Amino acid sequence: NWTTITSGATRTLPLYSVTATGQNFWTVSNDLTVTCTYNGSTWSTLRLGTGNEIFYGKYSAIVPKITTRNIFQMGVKDNTTAISPFYYSQNDGSSYNSESQFNSLNGGATNVEGLVVDPGRSTKVYAYGRLQDGSGAYHPFYHSDNHGDPGTWVTTQASFTSRPILTLSPKGNSASPPYNSQTIYAGAARGGNDAGLWRTRDAGANWAQVSTSTIRIDTQVNATAWNPINVPDIAYAGTFRGLYWSYNPNAADDEVLFYKRWPTGDIDTAVKRILIDPRFTHSSHNSANVFWVASNNMIYRCENGGTSPVTVNGNLPSGIVLNDIRSDPSDTTRIYIATDRGIYKSHLVVPPNLTSPANGATNILDCITSTEPLKFQWSTVGGATSYGFQLDDNSDFSSPLVNTTTSSNQYSHDSNLVCEIQYYWRVRSIDGFGNSPWSGSRSFTTSACNLPQLAAPTLVSPPNGSTGHEKCLTLRWNAVSGAIKYRVEVIGYKTTHVSDTSYWDCYSSNTWYNWKVKAINCNYANPFSETWSFKIRDYGITSLDSQKTQSQVDIEEIDIPSKFELKQNYPNPFNPLTIINYQLPIDNWVTLKVYDVLGREIATLIDEFQVSGFKSVKFDASKISSGIYFCRLTCGKFSDIKKIHVTK
Repeated sequence: NWTTITSGATRTLPLYSVTATGQNFWTVSNDLTVTCTYNGSTWSTLRLGTGNEIFYGKYSAIVPKITTRNIFQMGVKDNTTAISPFYYSQNDGSSYNSESQFNSLNGGATNVEGLVVDPGRSTKVYAYGRLQDGSGAYHPFYHSDNHGDPGTWVTTQASFTSRPILTLSPKGNSASPPYNSQTIYAGAARGGNDAGLWRTRDAGANWAQVSTSTIRIDTQVNATAWNPINVPDIAYAGTFRGLYWSYNPNAADDEVLFYKRWPTGDIDTAVKRILIDPRFTHSSHNSANVFWVASNNMIYRCENGGTSPVTVNGNLPSGIVLNDIRSDPSDTTRIYIATDRGIYKSHLVVPPNLTSPANGATNILDCITSTEPLKFQWSTVGGATSYGFQLDDNSDFSSPLVNTTTSSNQYSHDSNLVCEIQYYWRVRSIDGFGNSPWSGSRSFTTSACNLPQLAAPTLVSPPNGSTGHEKCLTLRWNAVSGAIKYRVEVIGYKTTHVSDTSYWDCYSSNTWYNWKVKAINCNYANPFSETWSFKIRDYGITSLDSQKTQSQVDIEEIDIPSKFELKQNYPNPFNPLTIINYQLPIDNWVTLKVYDVLGREIATLIDEFQVSGFKSVKFDASKISSGIYFCRLTCGKFSDIKKIHVTK
């Protein structure tokens, strides 16, 4: 739900940009030399410059200081007037002064496309565009180490590109090394082979063009963004073709890989602006929603750069022109858009407060003593349409026992809880803008056990100490009388619970794994089995047998396929498990999804970067009905579909 906040303005302007903090907003028109300031109750307008100067506003920005703030209005001047394209206010927009360092000489055309604060150093500010200094030389990039105060702007490299810089994104603090980086991505306007993506690793002293197979050196890049809470980092770039992302933005210049995430196929739609969901601020949040404004005047949202975005225009008027999307640095629950019909705002839901059971509660009823479901409760969040709930016996929720959605502010768990175990639970809010971050987790411990211990399972396969296994294999053990399920621990890799006596998974090449199993009834203190080990065979260039002498070393041929291919699943028909094999001749981003006959997405099996080789994945259809489904493999420009048949 979007709400207009310009209905009380003295005039309606086509607005190009918006910046805000609390109840204060600053905007600039994209075709008039007018700025608008809103103080929470009334709007005021102010014309920049004097006389007949021609100035086109492009970008508004706020730079917080300790007790005050600087407000900036930037834009483009024509090539006939010697005025500044860069204005600043130190009295919340009541008056503006031009920045003399950016005054144009000799009637040269100058533009300032934007300004951004380094997220890792709040005093450092960057301005970008095509800026002319006092000598008449052009610079695409300036920086200030003092909040952008007058006279503090400097440039360190004059001409790394002849094209205007349209977007700039410092990395700042990050969950991945380097943690406080001086890395910055910039996008240049089209017009030659020095357009496209640029990057500096020393805060602007030296720049290099990032050459990728998907974003060409002559491509116009309109928007860039970092998602530094992910491990590893994710960087985004918006071009005339769509939204791209990179999982390795810190790699060498010729090794960075960007993949097109939207729109899919051969459709091209330009991206104007990108915004990382401001609610996601810590590495414990794992991933963040990303919003972008497209040239079709739609706002899109997806989680963590996914390939299935949804539109969030909501109640915005039909035919509206969208120019900017921004967050509020003082309120992470607010986002704003600048349009040809004024400014609109919307609210993002926050995580709920957990209420019951109390954190650290003990003697919670288990599967022996309970007579009714255990009820979990949390506060109602305004605007939330539903809530996500997770319950696990691991504090990292790596493989949650319960992962569900509920429309109310409570969840009743009626499955067995094991006695004398510490459990963890958490909740997040959901609305049309997607998921909020998870709440902090709470824990509780179930009551003491009164059952005799079950016997330890006997492991069956793979044999202890065996080597040369394929990447995907099944662990097996003998059944234990009285067990209701089994806890499988592949030590240092994964812990899970299963109801039968086998567990299938895939592992890394040339790696040893240790595993053990325990039977579970209501007594979690049952003993584990022995710990066995196995080793996955080496899929690399060479395979060295440590028991041979150097002269006896066998050299194994590289096991790389010659083409992309999606194999028919086996078995087919199946119930409920089947194996899907595919092959990659080169390293690539891989998506493998299952759809029903109406084209609705049923499951995402793979959505990650993978190295070349022969691959295998398991599909569990236990939660879907019988019928015909379609499995689609997408790797870059390659795509293939196989029909699969579920029978029950």
